[in-house]
Amino acid sequence: MNPLRRLAEWFDVRPHEVRAVSLSFLSAFLVIGFLILAKSLREAFYLTLFDVKTLPYITVAVAVVSVPTIGLFARLMARYDPHRVLNATVAVESVGLLILWRVADQAAAATVLFYLWTAIGALLLTSGFWIVTSEHFALRGAKRLFGLIGAGGTAGAMVIGNSLVWISPRLSTLLPLVPGLVVLLVLFFATQSLMPHRSGQPQHVVPNGDAARTSVRESLRLVWRSPHLRTLALIVFAATMASTLVDYQFKDLAQQNLTTGSVEQGAARELASFFGAFYGWAGGIALAIQLLFTSRLLSRAGVAGTVAVLPAVFLLGAIGVLLLPSLAAVTLARGGVYTLRKSLYRSALEVLYVPLPALVRRKTKTFIDSTVDAVADGWAAFLIFLLVTLLGMPSRYLSLIIGAVAIYMVFLSRHVGREYFRTLTGRLVEERDSATDSKVDTSFDRRDLLSASFTRIDLRAALTEVLPEPLRRASGGPASRDAGSPATGREAPEAEVLLRDLARDSRYREAVERLVELGEEAQETVVAAFRDPATDFVIRRRIPAVLARAS
Repeated sequence: MNPLRRLAEWFDVRPHEVRAVSLSFLSAFLVIGFLILAKSLREAFYLTLFDVKTLPYITVAVAVVSVPTIGLFARLMARYDPHRVLNATVAVESVGLLILWRVADQAAAATVLFYLWTAIGALLLTSGFWIVTSEHFALRGAKRLFGLIGAGGTAGAMVIGNSLVWISPRLSTLLPLVPGLVVLLVLFFATQSLMPHRSGQPQHVVPNGDAARTSVRESLRLVWRSPHLRTLALIVFAATMASTLVDYQFKDLAQQNLTTGSVEQGAARELASFFGAFYGWAGGIALAIQLLFTSRLLSRAGVAGTVAVLPAVFLLGAIGVLLLPSLAAVTLARGGVYTLRKSLYRSALEVLYVPLPALVRRKTKTFIDSTVDAVADGWAAFLIFLLVTLLGMPSRYLSLIIGAVAIYMVFLSRHVGREYFRTLTGRLVEERDSATDSKVDTSFDRRDLLSASFTRIDLRAALTEVLPEPLRRASGGPASRDAGSPATGREAPEAEVLLRDLARDSRYREAVERLVELGEEAQETVVAAFRDPATDFVIRRRIPAVLARAS
């Protein structure tokens, strides 16, 4: 067998998914590689010119500037093709970097502007990438593939971080690395341009009226009204806040231990090399976790259990730094948080967005990933300013706040599993009701909501919530005997043909009407095909419309 085919089978990548998964993996590698290089450079530039106690000011500045920027980005994502919006963002970010290239470390104002530009650009690019990726794969595909795609990002962190360790000491200044950011963005643009259109997925349609209007207020309203999104936003807020506090402790001790007695350029190179080594090694560990444990943990512990791993590490790290405030202890704490946020936590978080309708996801994901993230950064910066800058407390005592936030995150992680189940079954009920009103709603064309779950949802329990009584009894029947056929046996040959027609856009509506007319004659065949994992995913995601119309 071809070695590449063996590798694809090992990672459970289907033949028709190889190109999309490979390009998504490479895109994740490039966008996270950009994030790591930009983060290392801006932190080295900033900490060389400014004291670490001024970090709360720049963190708040990022939060303030990001709010209107993210609002504009969310509006564009909702109104236009997300691929085009993402590519335009890449172009604007590249132009800004070229303008700042020669002066990023020469003056205080330029350094601050470089910090803001790269921080906000990384937020938008990362969020935009996952929006585009989540719309390309069905939920069943997301279950199998998001861990692998996320591993591309951790590989990018490992490669770029370790490259900095080798490159930084050989340069007299770090400015030549700024064009490297542009190169990564150009390659990212190329991989996104090569992404294939998903088979059977309708082209993007620009919504009209209220659906096209997206603002920070509208996104906040949608998040607040949805218990699932509200819980998700609280998890993001808590994780970002705790991570920012740990990150400040990390930078504080790094500056104390690595810049004493160094000239400015030497300090910048030393910091860049240290940060690069940290992100490189942490990225390597995150890659191993992503490839070896993420899928297994998500399948066995569910999304709630997977999310709960991160606050456990927060708590252990906080105790360690509080008792032993050294660079080694805080590096271990920061490394544990970083590796899990880039592996287990990130994969689980992205799956939580998948059951949402595409337009709702576009309006809220960027808001949660960016605005909520920035507000959490700002709140953490306020606490740092109050406790460390004004009151003069050692940064080790921030661990008390980190521990409290970690305990709250454990509660949220348990709650999000229940909300995820409610979101899934609620979506099915909405589809049933809309179909019962003689409207064949094809919104399931975007997602196969019933084929997979990271919360161990019992499919039969979900069916009980949404199917009419005759079909509830039929759903307990035997699964298809032929894995390659959507029907069982030869009892209803017309139903088998009609099921195959469900995958054809030109005959979809006629097939639904005829299957409804057949009534009980087609029920066993339809339900068996629905329960059979081997049934084509296009057919399975359209069967709920048939079941709803039959009630």
